[in-house]
Amino acid sequence: MILRTVILLVILGALGFQLDREQRDGRFQQADDLFLDFLLANARDRFVVDPAQHTDQVVLVRMREEDKAEYGAWPPPPIDWQMILKGLVPFEPAVIVIATPLTWGQPPPDFVADVGGALLPFTSVVLGVEARVEMGATRMASAVEPDAIALDGAFPNITRIEGDPALLPRISRITAQPDEIIRRQMELGFTTPPTTSANEPFAMPLAFRHGGIIAPSLMLQALSHYVRAPYSAQRLRIGPGAGAHLGRGIYLPLSDSGQLVFKAQPDLKAVNALNFMTGDLADGLSAADKENLGRDKIIVVGIDHDTAQPTSARVHAAALAHALSLPRVHAIGLVPRWLICGIAAVGGCLLLRHRGGKAMRAGLILIFAALVISYLTFQSQLVWFPPTVPAAILAASTLFAMVFGVKRAAGDRTAASVGRIG
Repeated sequence: MILRTVILLVILGALGFQLDREQRDGRFQQADDLFLDFLLANARDRFVVDPAQHTDQVVLVRMREEDKAEYGAWPPPPIDWQMILKGLVPFEPAVIVIATPLTWGQPPPDFVADVGGALLPFTSVVLGVEARVEMGATRMASAVEPDAIALDGAFPNITRIEGDPALLPRISRITAQPDEIIRRQMELGFTTPPTTSANEPFAMPLAFRHGGIIAPSLMLQALSHYVRAPYSAQRLRIGPGAGAHLGRGIYLPLSDSGQLVFKAQPDLKAVNALNFMTGDLADGLSAADKENLGRDKIIVVGIDHDTAQPTSARVHAAALAHALSLPRVHAIGLVPRWLICGIAAVGGCLLLRHRGGKAMRAGLILIFAALVISYLTFQSQLVWFPPTVPAAILAASTLFAMVFGVKRAAGDRTAASVGRIG
């Protein structure tokens, strides 16, 4: 028995080491993703915003229509945008999101190039491109739309997509885009005009079909920069069980067509953009404004108003706050993962007490028990671990025990029976 246990432990150690290497190289990524999707499909009701956990990492800088007389013109001219952006530099935002397309028509007014220069000090900037969309499953186009030739190649192509990408909304027409001198070397993201009232849930697409690629929305671009996760490390599922894995534990449940459904955030942090227009004459920012702006936050800048009708800037700020306020999904660390593999190996050694069919039944019971424990842990804590390696250890132990497990002699079984009768 001791020799068999030692041999099995050597086999399991070598197997676990090799499988761990394979897993790190992504060999079992599909199997692990399927297991995680199964867990998430049974825990979607957990992904609701807890008001007590509402994030303060998103701030809306409002260019209020009610203050339009205080600006140089309306919509605000480039010189006003330049002053606001310069005022944001000391707060070192993680991402600047410009929800209002920075365009002023032709011929362009003065200081347009200065707006582009004012964006350069920021670590990450995402500019909105407003577009009209078509909903419904239609065939992917093979070329960009005629009015979008200037933006061909300006968007990253999202490739890790599961399900039918034809369910995503398709860009039918670009209605407003940043002036070329501003959008150079800046990231772009699609936006669509808000179509619902303030009392109804919003539905914001996370990605769009644009020409022959899957292009990100302004919100997805902002979140990707905030979590510093490339699109190759993210995963988007479309259709039944739709959702997006964005990195740092952020998971967004989506509708079948890839839209995030959410409600407006009543306690959204906001700062009046007019407070940045004082220049060097006075400090227009209050202590509350400075606290709201903080450091390393997502700052959404755009035109807004005080009526209940939603604006693009307000909706995007609410969507980002909603996404960051959802519960996070966490994978266990390396040390706990090896501890689980060690427990699986100990369980596998206990299977050596049986042989043949009994060993197989005992092994299946252990595997099933491990899956149940994983399921219950995820339901309660939203913590999971890739099951491939521990499941393979238990499966290998079961096969080994079926062949080399202890086989009790008939005489021993009879003696044991007589002893029980006596």
